[in-house]
Amino acid sequence: MRIVNRLAFAALLFASTFCAVTFAQNSTQSSSKDAKGLTATEFEDLKAFAENGEVDAQYTVGLLYAKGVDVERNINEAEKWWRKAASQGDARAQDSLGIMYGLGQGRPQNYAESIKWHTLAANQGYASAQYNLGYMYYNGLGFKKSYAEAYKLFMKAAVQADERSESYLGYMYKDGQGVAKDYHRAHMWFNISALNGESSSKQQRTELENKMTKEQIADAQDIARICVDSKYKHCY
Repeated sequence: MRIVNRLAFAALLFASTFCAVTFAQNSTQSSSKDAKGLTATEFEDLKAFAENGEVDAQYTVGLLYAKGVDVERNINEAEKWWRKAASQGDARAQDSLGIMYGLGQGRPQNYAESIKWHTLAANQGYASAQYNLGYMYYNGLGFKKSYAEAYKLFMKAAVQADERSESYLGYMYKDGQGVAKDYHRAHMWFNISALNGESSSKQQRTELENKMTKEQIADAQDIARICVDSKYKHCY
């Protein structure tokens, strides 16, 4: 087994994670050459770190197997490496296992197992897991539908700039789901969500503005600015 120094390990993690994230964002799979990811030797080096218990490497190897980047896609291998990382408390791996079971990726859909893993990650403050649990409460997946619980979880993730949770808060305030209907707050969250990259929130914000006066829109923009400028400390 080749010995790779810590700087090389960091470079491998960056390259492999960047490649996997880029792949996930593209609608069309590119060839391994076009992806400019890891060579076979580099992947084996990364896997060696994972086998030696490096939690970042374990998570990343799982990610590459799950996405089919630099290696043939293999959900069982992805789960194996994510379980190793999750057992060391890695919230990313715990959340990924929750998604895997929630969607039934390569195994039967199991909401109880999904909830278990998402909860472990959410309890560490991991925004993606908080969003995923909120989504399950909002839609009644594995839980009895509860807008109140969904709101709590979406809010925890939203103040960490999770654009999906911010968008859901916009919907909840717009329609009065678990909270009093409030177009100002709805506009604020759609606005912030759009700024953070959620494209659907732009359309929702525009549609909402058709129901608001110019003064109300200006007020909503002001409270959005206060929320963002305060680093999400004054968003309520």
